Amino acid sequence: MPTLRRVVSRAPQPAISLACAVLIGCAPVTPLLNQPLAWTPTKALDLGVTQSHGTPATVRFQSFTDTASDPALVGENLEQATARPVTTADPVGPFVTGHLQKLFAQAGYTSGGASAERVISGEVKEFFVRERNTYRGAVVLAVTVADRGGKVLWRGTAWGTNETFGRSYHLDNYQQVLSDSLVDAANNLLKNTALRRALTLRD
Repeated sequence: MPTLRRVVSRAPQPAISLACAVLIGCAPVTPLLNQPLAWTPTKALDLGVTQSHGTPATVRFQSFTDTASDPALVGENLEQATARPVTTADPVGPFVTGHLQKLFAQAGYTSGGASAERVISGEVKEFFVRERNTYRGAVVLAVTVADRGGKVLWRGTAWGTNETFGRSYHLDNYQQVLSDSLVDAANNLLKNTALRRALTLRD
């Protein structure tokens, strides 16, 4: 009588590897909540047209006010049915103010402290990244330039944008796009003839 043999089915190794990859791909993604703001621009300030004729005034930046309805929310991933938020524990207003001041210094407008000849203040209307197939950032600033006595010399709005590809829902990409969008907003401000005039001392 023939002996019955138990046959154990074994999945081919490639199939096992594929199954592991699928499981890893389905692993929960850590939410990007209470993340730090970081200055990581890949764009440089355009110094081709930055000043009017005459002597650039010294400037003092007052901390911009963040007027967003949810100041902590700085981005969202919209690739799925449910949006995945990106939030920060850092205040956006001081972050924008500090880096905007450094960008203006690169353009020749040095800090004058309490005795500055021009005072720059404003509001952060938008500071946000929307991610679908790409990361799209937008910065909107309402800016006011006044003399040291408080007289308004210029008031306007500046927009900055940036777009990039990158790994899905990745903090570095959000930080980069926000930084580059702020550089773009600074470029647009500094190319404004009326603003440059307001920041120029007449000889």
